[in-house]
Amino acid sequence: MAKKSYFKISTNSAKETKRVGEVLADWLIKNKKPTVLVLSGDLGVGKTVLVKGLAKGLGVRQTILSPSFVLLRGYQGTTNWHLNHIDAYRLSPKDAKIFDRKKFKEPKTITVVEWPEKISDFLPKSSLKIRISHQTPETRLLELPITFQKHVTRFINRRQ
Repeated sequence: MAKKSYFKISTNSAKETKRVGEVLADWLIKNKKPTVLVLSGDLGVGKTVLVKGLAKGLGVRQTILSPSFVLLRGYQGTTNWHLNHIDAYRLSPKDAKIFDRKKFKEPKTITVVEWPEKISDFLPKSSLKIRISHQTPETRLLELPITFQKHVTRFINRRQ
């Protein structure tokens, strides 16, 4: 039997989804490697909310906006980590060439890609995949890489 590569958690509000993003940022900083996170889920499910939490965890003080119409937004955090936020919703696989792949490997950089299925062949194979889906109008189901489980479980245990 194949080893499970992800785990699932539910969040009960946008605030909790954002907090999971903060917890993930903490893990990513401790991991000390540039990382690409790919976020999948329907429109309005909370992908950008999770990115807002990541940004907060990285010490970004600017308002996080969806990059839908500009494709990429970059932010510098007070932790000396950089956040690239890409929205590939309007892209085709050929359009992905506009992004510099070297940016994915820069030290102290986290790149988050919303709608990764649009440019999946362009993204590094090592990308960490996160899926968000609606459970109810308020609750979300997050499927996260198993590498985050211990870190996120501590957050879950604290909120109860």
